[in-house]
Parts: sequence; structure tokens; C-alpha cells
Amino acid sequence: MISIVSAHMKFHFLVCFVLLTFNSFAQKEANVWHYGIGHSLDFNGGAPIQTSGSQMFTFEGSTSYCDENGNLLFYSNGGGRNPASGQDGGKIWNKNNQIMYDMQGSEGGGWSAAQSSVVVPAPGEPNVYLLFTMEELEFDIDGTVPSEPNGRGLRYFKIDMSLNGGLGDVVEADVPVYDYSYEGICAIRHANGTDYWILINQDTSGIGVYSVTQNGVQLNGVYAYPAFYNGFGIIKSSPTPGGIGTPCCNKVMTSAGIYDFNLSTGVLSLESDFGAASPTYFEFSPNGVYLYATFVDQLTAAFQLVQYNVLAASQTGVSIESTAQVVEENFNGYYMQLAPDGKIYYTELGIDLITGGLSTLIGSINCPNTSSPTITSSIFSYPTDSQTSFLFFSLPNFPSWIFYNNYEAQIQFGPDTVYLCPGETLLLNAGEGTSWSWGGDAASNTTQFYTVTAPGIYSATVSGPCGLGSDQIVVLPCSDEEPTDGSALNFIFPNVITPNSDGINDLFEIENLPENTEVIILNRWGNVVFSSANYLNNWDGKDTVGQELLTGVYTYKYTTQKGLTGHGFVHLVR
Repeated sequence: MISIVSAHMKFHFLVCFVLLTFNSFAQKEANVWHYGIGHSLDFNGGAPIQTSGSQMFTFEGSTSYCDENGNLLFYSNGGGRNPASGQDGGKIWNKNNQIMYDMQGSEGGGWSAAQSSVVVPAPGEPNVYLLFTMEELEFDIDGTVPSEPNGRGLRYFKIDMSLNGGLGDVVEADVPVYDYSYEGICAIRHANGTDYWILINQDTSGIGVYSVTQNGVQLNGVYAYPAFYNGFGIIKSSPTPGGIGTPCCNKVMTSAGIYDFNLSTGVLSLESDFGAASPTYFEFSPNGVYLYATFVDQLTAAFQLVQYNVLAASQTGVSIESTAQVVEENFNGYYMQLAPDGKIYYTELGIDLITGGLSTLIGSINCPNTSSPTITSSIFSYPTDSQTSFLFFSLPNFPSWIFYNNYEAQIQFGPDTVYLCPGETLLLNAGEGTSWSWGGDAASNTTQFYTVTAPGIYSATVSGPCGLGSDQIVVLPCSDEEPTDGSALNFIFPNVITPNSDGINDLFEIENLPENTEVIILNRWGNVVFSSANYLNNWDGKDTVGQELLTGVYTYKYTTQKGLTGHGFVHLVR
């Protein structure tokens, strides 16, 4: 067994996991894309490849969802109407490209919403998913222009993947939430890691924030737009793993401006409206540090791709506008979407210089987690013809937490110091890259992994397509933490808690702990998530405000009344 030491005085207990770099927390639920007319991409091999068989038919919005292993579950265009363009009515297709549910032209959202739909798992219901659909802005398709969109707004379909032999089926259809909303819809994971937030353009009044829990979908609040804004456009959120201690920032971006978002309360606070410049399209980097937005240059009338440093603005208090740098002049990009490979893909309009024919192209923003991204245009090209395709302007809409990637070409060994006892080993992972250079007591190693069998100092540098990263860890013998207070000799520290109310390991219980012992719990970023001046063996995996923390490794530190101190690691499993 490969293990690390739960460091605490002379007592040591094995934690059954390897010490990992937090190189990427990206999940695989968005590994298969369906968009346009019959187009699809598969990211399961890393770089995207085009696949065949898709029945997708949409001018703009779509979505799809995979299981945790990247296997497609279903996809949908989210739209419900049969417009003059000839688009088929909205549908949900299963993994075999068969119709799971036909909206029959009367259910779901509109045919050309930029973000027509998005999927979240149903809280507390395994293998059940909620497909939210959104209305379009072009609500005058029948020649009538009402004062509001046509009244289909935000709706949802509940899909149970345990039915039909694993192909799934809709068990609740076209459930209305709010009638007058259009174009933009965004899903954000709640701080508790179980529930979700849905954000929409709530007619012209503001951004509507809805909670999604086991009790249903409920309005949490509506946050007014700036005075200049008319209430349409897409909505994007910064990737975040959820919970306390997010490395960067919890942000929501709309054409009205950028907002701070409280993952626990659902409260939106406007940070900047960009001087009413109204960015057209935008997306966050996988680590949430950078924001990419397109603006029209007032002199040339061309799009500019601008990068903003969200983290720098949050840490220093400067305006986010002051962090702007132009990445690309004359940027021909439209809708932008994060992808599982860590890039941002975008649609663009192509023109054949010989025939004059139009086509839809897909390009990418490479290394978006860095201050020096690059652009690759025309990775994929979809010529327009009357039989198989037409111009499309959107890519599938996904919750951004799926793509969270805090580190790119960087290493994080975890705690700076760990303790190793005789007979134990420690696996160090330098992360994915193109080459590795180790130092200290691992200087001879040139691979991604190194197994530590003895105390020492271990460091590594990884080289990747987006730069370099390095980290160091000090491994000490466990005898170096021998206590000076005999009262600690009987301490017994658990290395795992499973707070599922089954009566087994529900609490972090330290046996023989003296009274008035201070205990604090820290997450992997060093932020205190729980503290008690007189610990009563009552930590149940929640933070100081009662929100459930995510599965992961946490550090505990203690100080007895007599001044004895120590620390170790505990694995929280849900």
C-alpha cells in the first residue's frame, strides 16, 4: 500500500490515498459536444475529434451531459418551436442518437436562444438529471411582437437514466419556473457541493437567481441591471470547485457587467459595468483568474479580444478595467465555451474568397490560465449548404465547475512538510507535462512520479505547453514530532470521517483528548474551515457556517492547554 503519514506526535496512521498534485480537478461530464446540424466533438482522448451520427438540429444553443467517465448520457437543442427556418421542434436524444423525448414544437425553450439549455444533477436523486431550457429573444417569428417573450421562459425536464435499460427517459416534462426570460442561462454549484444555482435574464428587470435543491426550484432573488442595460445576452460564471477556500474568485459575467457571487447565499453584487461598453461574448479561464471578453473597437469597428485579470483586481482592489490587455486585434470570434482540454473554443464566420460562400469555423484560445494566451483559428470548418448545415453561432452550454482547473503546468505537492515512519512510502506526482526535472534527494529521477522511502527534501519542475511549474516538499521522520507532554501519548487520531449519519465515523473524534484543547481544520489551500477553542469531538465535515465541505484531504492542528501542539491529515469522504 502506498500511503502517507497522518502526522501527529509519535502516533501515526495510514491514509489510503497517494499525495497528488492538484494539477486538475476537471471532470468528464462535458466530454462530448453536440451542436449545429449534426455536428459533434469527443474530448475523451484529450484533443477533440469529430464524430458522426449526431441528430442535433439548432441554429444556436444546445447542451449535452456525460457520466463521470465521459460516457454520453443525452443531449438536447432545448428548443420547442417549428420556426420558419425549418428547424425541427425541440428534442432530447439519448446516447444512441435516438429520440428520448419529443417536445413537439410546443415545449421547452426557443429555437435560437444563445444558451438554450443547461443540465445539472438532481440533488439527492442518483442517476437523475434536470435539463433546464430557455426562451429565445426572437419571439416575433409569427409576425407578432409582444411586449414580453412568448411566455415559455425558464422550464425544466427531469430525466431518469435508470429507465429504458440505461438509455433514460423523461419523468417530468416542461415544468414552468418563470415565463418571461430569454437567451441566457447559467448553472453554478452551491457551496455545499450538493445543491445548485440557476441564473437567468429575468425579463428586463434583472438577473434572477434560483436555488435547486431536493425541495425543488425556488426563486432566491432578482438583482437589478444597471440603468443602461436592456436585459438580454448570455450569462457565464467563473469555474470553482465550490465551498470555502476557492483559490480565486466567484464571479458572474453578463453583458451588463461582472458580479461577485456568493456561493452560499446566492447574492449577486455588481463589481463593474465596464462603463456600459457592453461586451458581446465572454468566458473565464479554467482557473477563474482571467476573464476573456470581446468588445467593438470604436475606431476600427472590429472585435477585440481582451483579457482581464480577475484575481489581481480582487487582491489589490484596483478596477478590473485597469487590468485589461488586448490579446487579439480584429478578433473574428463569437460565442466562447470552456472545454475539457483546458482551452476556450469559439465560433467564427468564414468566407470562401473564391466562391464567396459562408462557413462556420471553430477556433481556440490556448493556455487561457496564463497571462500570454495564443489564438488558433479555423481548427474545424463547417461549410454552409442547403442540405446539411447552416451558420451556427453558439456552442453547447455547460456548468463551468466541470472545467475547473486550478493549475496548468504547475505542481502542488500539498503540505510543505509531512512525516514518514519506518516501512511507509510516499508517492509524489509532478503532474502531466512534457518533461520533468527533479532535485534534492530525487535528483536522479526524470519521470512524472517518484516514490519516497526515506526522509529528505524533494523538489520537481514540470515543463508543459503552457509554461513551467515547480514545488518542494520536506519529508521528516515521525520521531521528530515526539511529544514533550506525556498526556499526548494516548491521543488517537482518526484518518478519515464519513459524515453520512450511519453512526460510523460520522465525527472527527480524537480519543483521550484533554479538555480545553484548541483544534482547527484547514482545507488544501490553507484556509480555516472549522475551529474550536475547546474541541468536543464534534466536527462533522461542515464549515463554520454549517455548510457541508467537499470530499478531500484536510489538515488538522491542535494546541493543548499545556501548550502541546501537533498536526496531521484527515480524509473527508461523502
